[in-house]
Amino acid sequence: MTARFTIFLFIATFSATELLACQCANGLALNFLNKVDRFDAVVMGTYNSDNGEFGISLTIEKVYKGNIDQEEIKLLAGGTDCMHFMSFENGTQLILGLVNSPYSGEPDAYMAFGCSTSVITIDGDKATVAEHLHMRKQPKIGIFERSMNIKKLEKRINSKI
Repeated sequence: MTARFTIFLFIATFSATELLACQCANGLALNFLNKVDRFDAVVMGTYNSDNGEFGISLTIEKVYKGNIDQEEIKLLAGGTDCMHFMSFENGTQLILGLVNSPYSGEPDAYMAFGCSTSVITIDGDKATVAEHLHMRKQPKIGIFERSMNIKKLEKRINSKI
């Protein structure tokens, strides 16, 4: 092979790999509170990865936005389609910004995008944004905050709905 062909082959392979992988833009608009209006649902619940029927599920405690009337919902997680990787301990309390499943085989499931801040963990009265594998910059709840008091967060969520 010639050197030019080898270089071309390397570039073509690298470019194809990049196109198949999840690529996320970064910016101030990716914070949780700026995305509330774009989520189909915003909920608080308890994470469970051992649910045989659903696989990964969320037991719903509070619905801020959306039409969820089930006590438990199925969560889709991880992949090159930019879904958030759900790897929390069972019993972890979360606030999630969710979108309806785009997959015909999973019409009643929900997913949290990994390209925007869509997952917040709760510990007592403190809400902290979860790490996002797909985002290059540190995700935020608001423009500057990575954590805030849960009551303040709920008030700000409700003001966005």
